Parts: sequence; C-alpha cells; structure tokens
Amino acid sequence: MDSPPPPDQAVRQPSRGWRSLSRGVSAGRAASAFAFRAALVCLLAALSPVACSPSSGPSGGSSLVVGVTGEDLRTLLESVKVTAKVNGEVAKEATVVRDGDGVLRFPAEVTLEGAPGAPVEVTLVGYGAPPVATRGPSDPPAASVALLNRLVTTTMPKEKSLVRVQLDSRCLPIGTDPIQCPGGTTCQGGRCVDAAVSASSLEPYAPDWPTNAPDPCRPANAGPPEIAIGKGQTDYSSLAPNETLKMELGPQGGHHIWIAVRLRNLKQAGSRTALSAVQPTTGLKATPTAFVFTLDTDEGGYCKLYGLRFQLDAGGDLGTAYKAFLGKPLDVTVEVTDVAGRTATATQRVNIADKLLCPDGTEKCNTP
Repeated sequence: MDSPPPPDQAVRQPSRGWRSLSRGVSAGRAASAFAFRAALVCLLAALSPVACSPSSGPSGGSSLVVGVTGEDLRTLLESVKVTAKVNGEVAKEATVVRDGDGVLRFPAEVTLEGAPGAPVEVTLVGYGAPPVATRGPSDPPAASVALLNRLVTTTMPKEKSLVRVQLDSRCLPIGTDPIQCPGGTTCQGGRCVDAAVSASSLEPYAPDWPTNAPDPCRPANAGPPEIAIGKGQTDYSSLAPNETLKMELGPQGGHHIWIAVRLRNLKQAGSRTALSAVQPTTGLKATPTAFVFTLDTDEGGYCKLYGLRFQLDAGGDLGTAYKAFLGKPLDVTVEVTDVAGRTATATQRVNIADKLLCPDGTEKCNTP
C-alpha cells in the first residue's frame, strides 16, 4: 500500500482541518501564484469549515470546485490527499487532516481554474492505520497506509461549477484486501462505477452546496420550484377549480378537509408545508397549520405529499365554528419551503359542501 504524504508537507488549520498546497504548472504559473495568495488569505481569516478559494481565475478561464464530503470517515481515516490535474498537469494538491478534536473536517473544497473543455482528473487517497488483521498482537502501531482510493474525471466547465465527491466507508478494505477497481472506474457505495462525470451533469456552484445535494425531488441543475394543490388522504388526486370538498368530522371533534400537493425542484427531506385558507366573500380565515414530512416520489420527476389534515375550525368552538364554512367558497393556499430556503406557493379555490361527511357513513353528524 502507498505511504501517506510526508509530515513536512502538512499544515494544520485549527478547527478546519484543511491545508492547501498549490504549485505552478508550466502553462499557468501566474494562475497558481494567484491561487496560493488567495489560499493564504483564507487560511488567516479562517472564516468557515469549508475551505475558501479564489473567486476568479485567469483571464479567459473558468473554475471548477471539487466538493468533498465523507462524514462517516471522520474518525476512520487520518488524512485524505487530493491531487487534481488539468490538461494532464498537476494544478493543485490539498490534504485534509484531523483537527484538534481528532476528526477529519468535512465538507471541503478544492478550486481549479482552466480553459473550458480542458480535461480534469481528480484523485483522492485516504490514509489510516492498517487493518488489524495485518498486524500481530505484539506489533507496535503501524504507520498510515492508503486505505481508500477515489477517482473523478470530467472537463472544465464554461462557468463556475461544482463536482461532488462523496467518500464512503463502504469503499474501505474488506479484511486485508483493499477494493481494486479497473481503469476508468472508481469505488462508490462499495462497488466500482464509471469515474467520468459528464460536463452536463455538473451543478452551478453555490456556497450552500453541502446542504443542497441533488435528490429525487430536486435533481442537479433543477429549474424553479413548481407546485400544484390536490386532494386525498391516501394518495394525491388532482383538484379541479371550484371543486366541492366535504368537511369530515374528526375523532376529536374537529372538522377538516384532506389536502395533497404535487411538486418538484424542492428538497425531498425536511421541507415545510404550510396550509392557510380564507373565505373570499367574508374574509373568514381558517387557522393556519404546517407539517414537515418527507416527500414521496411520483411520476415525471415530481414528488407528492398527501393526507394533510387541514382542520378549518381549529382554535374555535368545535360545536359551532365549522358551520361558518359550510356551503361557502374557500381559497386554500399551500406554501412549501425546503431546507435551502426555496419556496413554492399555490392557491386553489374550492367550495365546501353544505353538509359534513360523517365518520360512520350516516347523516347522524348533520342532525341538529
């Protein structure tokens, strides 16, 4: 197994764990000098756990941010060395090391500059103690060895973009045997996959990328959020304008309608769905309510959420307050906000039936 980088190459950054080594390549010494000066400014400022990097590159070039994550490896590895090549030349080297708390600090960034279309190759090597099975019970602690290898290839984008690299504990050695992937492939999720990332799948860079990873409800390069209001307790069904809905008598005496939503380009987990409603003819408002549920996937790249119990008489007299909604139009508004702060809002007019839907299937709850 390979040996880790020599200790004299490591520069610790308290509470951040990143150090950055930039060396010039024959075709871009000026750009490397610029990057090194900017890296020193970031080191002295120590503003964020995410390593900062030059905001602009050489004239006529573009930049690519390599975003590295690997939270489940923070105590399993001692360091991770990143080597990035642009046009076959080493453009930047960086190493994340353990901080004062003894853990690797992720996420981290390495920023590259180069001409659009230039080939990029990024290798990451994780170092740590050899597997216990390779040492005898009386052997002294061994020096760090390479336990994990990761490869990513792509091309420089036209505008500042992000390529994500997730380091995974499932790619650590099984027993004494490291995972070996054939040329052009790399270990991801415990199996060998194509190392190439197409330029079209690169994301526009955003400072909040660590909390903004693509998911089934908001894929990479997503457009603006979209939302449609529907109905349904056990699934989403579309809702026609001015459709009549029946209020149901709930088990605790409240009166509700079932709302559902269908949307896309908002995060699947942690999104907050807020419901509100007002009678357009009287200004009477229902008590707002909100939910935080994980969205279910749906067809056509959409996601959905159903079974949203919207109690119209919450906070009022359960024996009489609901009657003001019977037989009246109601403008229902749904606002969904995801963990990144993106919001989608829609309003749909419905008509509330003049009778309740009784839980026992009779008309008993409508009897004075």
